[in-house]
Amino acid sequence: NESDPVSGYAGVPRNMTCVANKLAAAGYDTHFVGKWDAGMATPRHTPLGRGYSSMYGYYQHANDYWTKGEGEPSLREPQRGFEATGEVDVCLNHFTDLSEANATYFGGVRDAAALSSGCRESTAPDPPCYEEALFKRRSVGLIRAHDAARPLFLFHAFHALHTPLQVPRHYLAAAAAAAAPFRFDDESRWTYSALARYMDDTVAALVGALKERGMWSSTLFAFASDNGGPIYRPGGANNHPLKGGKYSDWEGGVRANAFLAGGALPPAAAGTAYDGLFSVADWYSTFCELAGEDPADLEAQQANEWLRARRLPQLPPVDGVSHWAALSGRSAPPRSEVHLSSQALLVARGRALYKIVTGEQPYSRWTGSVYPNCSAPAAGPGVQQPLFADLRVLGRRLSVSADPHEEA
Repeated sequence: NESDPVSGYAGVPRNMTCVANKLAAAGYDTHFVGKWDAGMATPRHTPLGRGYSSMYGYYQHANDYWTKGEGEPSLREPQRGFEATGEVDVCLNHFTDLSEANATYFGGVRDAAALSSGCRESTAPDPPCYEEALFKRRSVGLIRAHDAARPLFLFHAFHALHTPLQVPRHYLAAAAAAAAPFRFDDESRWTYSALARYMDDTVAALVGALKERGMWSSTLFAFASDNGGPIYRPGGANNHPLKGGKYSDWEGGVRANAFLAGGALPPAAAGTAYDGLFSVADWYSTFCELAGEDPADLEAQQANEWLRARRLPQLPPVDGVSHWAALSGRSAPPRSEVHLSSQALLVARGRALYKIVTGEQPYSRWTGSVYPNCSAPAAGPGVQQPLFADLRVLGRRLSVSADPHEEA
């Protein structure tokens, strides 16, 4: 939108403040590794424009773990790309989406070994050209090179467990061995499970590097997912016994895994479960409090003056809240509601949770304890598990605490 240079692009509007902007202002060394997917229309939309001093990763919603491209196009099939990235880009899917940036360089990764897909058939645990292996090595390297006297904010954004589901052969064999004497009867579930094992080992490598440097005792290690698992093919996830999955407002789509660890976590909180409502926006405000920074978005407020003068939509205020006092056991959870989408609202009343869901919801189904499996609908044109197009709930209030599986 040429008339709106502030917010008229895909991604986070460029005049909104992000968490790394705040932490960099507080004196943290800030680094980003992995999947960005938060805007790339201008340099201000990229990690270096968002407060990070370095970036190593990819910009799009997905890429190939081996080739780092947007699919595997050919002259006969130039549109053979990923649906997640629009199926075809302006380069007819010949674009290699792996970049790095720092104070002296901003561009594509130049390491030929990293860009190669020649290690695809390797049986080693960490083939040198596998994308998640590249990300793991970069993050571990940043930790080892960091001056421990300075505070560090490292955002390691996994590609796993996102499609296309691709993983080294070593981990496929390990997942199959762990399931024995049973066997996977769905390839996507097998690969998904193997990817989860790879992610676990990467977390162990990051924690190990922090402990080696003597940094673990002062670290707050936050692990979180941004949505529930995809139950369509070839997503490979299973949210049983919750209803629905990614793209829906049912619990299977919005209730995600998260945990905190590290020496900075108050001892009283270790090993406990937190039952407060927590929005993804709350990480921003929580980290701001820990860094001693005011979470107010002054840049957006200034941009709004320009937008108001031209009668353009305003940038929203910060709606995240800090949970640090509640996580530390010093107060009750601060959030009483989460606006899940334009069609759903989650509300806490004491210890009871209620949800209002409206309109049509995709993937409105439950999965079994073993899913996907050989009874799941076969893949084909347009087949991503059934969509219940006749579903109408239209403002019905659901008690999530009394009916956590949303069966009513």
